[in-house]
Amino acid sequence: MNLYSKEFQSEVDGTGSIVAYSTFYDSARDIVHTKENFDVVLAELSERGDVIVGQGRNGEQILKFRDTTSTGPVTFTETDASVHDIRRAMSKVEKEISVLEKKIAKLDVDCRASLRSGDKTRAANLLRQKKRAQKDISDKDGQYQRLLTMLQQLGSTKAVT
Repeated sequence: MNLYSKEFQSEVDGTGSIVAYSTFYDSARDIVHTKENFDVVLAELSERGDVIVGQGRNGEQILKFRDTTSTGPVTFTETDASVHDIRRAMSKVEKEISVLEKKIAKLDVDCRASLRSGDKTRAANLLRQKKRAQKDISDKDGQYQRLLTMLQQLGSTKAVT
């Protein structure tokens, strides 16, 4: 529970109680050492009512921890699966943006090298590719912002209910 409290509970969007099984296992690996130990710890936490293991739409296991303000049993809802799906999509978009940023840096270096060598046609082509990648980043940023808004809306409706 200490690991959960330190790493996941303080999510800004208020949805930190939902964590992918694999993500939590990766974070706890240095503590539990084996998957069997991890499952034993989860079983104990589940027995105490501190966590429930649910399933996402794609069959992936998702952990939902008890909210610090609630005393009743933890329940896994469709909203929890949606939060997990949105987070997974956000992570994918972050990775795509990172790849595009690296591509832009490489294109910039190649473009400058082409200009120094006098190959203006190649430099112009590389510059067009760079501009396209920058537009793609802008589009991905818009996607990320929409996902973040959806996540915040889910978090706020969860806080109200």
